[in-house]
Amino acid sequence: PERDRVLTEALRVLRPGGPLVISDLVSDVPVAAQLREDVEMVTACLPVEPGDYESQLHTAGFVDVSISDTDSVHGAIIVGQKAG
Repeated sequence: PERDRVLTEALRVLRPGGPLVISDLVSDVPVAAQLREDVEMVTACLPVEPGDYESQLHTAGFVDVSISDTDSVHGAIIVGQKAG
């Protein structure tokens, strides 16, 4: 639930052209709304849909965003760069 805030702060502290690399769970299968809204489930590390991650990174100001291929639910490498 704090991902937007974390991404904005990461962008703020990176030097121009600096990369952000995240390892996280992603899923091509949408997570049910009732699970996304359940605080206990969210803190248990629910996966995020790749499109949501991309959108959040772009909204925060990152460019050259990429997410490693996903196959159902697994860990992925999410990469973004501060413009510069």
